[in-house]
Amino acid sequence: MFKRSIIKVGNSFWALFGLGNSRSYASRAFTLVEVIVVIAIVGFMSFSTISLVGNKGPDDVEERDQETLISDIREAQNKAMVTEKCGGLSALHFGVRFSSGNDYEVYCANSTGEVVDRTVSVPGLTEGRAEFIPPHPTLQNYQSFSLGSTVIQVNPNGSIDIF
Repeated sequence: MFKRSIIKVGNSFWALFGLGNSRSYASRAFTLVEVIVVIAIVGFMSFSTISLVGNKGPDDVEERDQETLISDIREAQNKAMVTEKCGGLSALHFGVRFSSGNDYEVYCANSTGEVVDRTVSVPGLTEGRAEFIPPHPTLQNYQSFSLGSTVIQVNPNGSIDIF
């Protein structure tokens, strides 16, 4: 009796893994069709992932440049709102302006002059300027930014339009 109960426990243990006596080894194997279907599914998923992550086209680069410029304009506006210091002194204004070539500068001005925070190169940029006076981000001395065929306009109320 003791030996029989061990065999039952053993059979039920191996049955958890599909290795009980009820199934033969041939019925547990994969068929060639099943293997080919799995390979096709994995291949399709890999191709889909690679095509989504693939190279960015010129439209994506232009859109990224627009977003970078708009982000820098918003940064100048926000600095004017919180009256951030400029070169350790009180700021007269914060701004973004076209400098030369394809470059624009993010800068501020204090009583001793202008301090350029950084220069950013954006292909296709030809003109533009926006200055914000603290403590209210009043827009002064502004001109629309021309970025290729796109015009980015900063309105007197601080909103930004893209044409």
